[in-house]
Amino acid sequence: MKNVVGTIGGVEKQKKYQKEQISAGDVALENSDVNTLLQNDKIQKFLKDENFSEGNE
Repeated sequence: MKNVVGTIGGVEKQKKYQKEQISAGDVALENSDVNTLLQNDKIQKFLKDENFSEGNE
């Protein structure tokens, strides 16, 4: 018998989890101030702070 390693014949990749990529038209920001705020380095540091995260659970 041949030693066959790493392949299985007739098996196809699952496609059920493949979705279309979102585009800029799929995202709507009604308030640009929120976007500006979330891109602020100080706000990002604050949101990633463990003490802040613990208080929101």
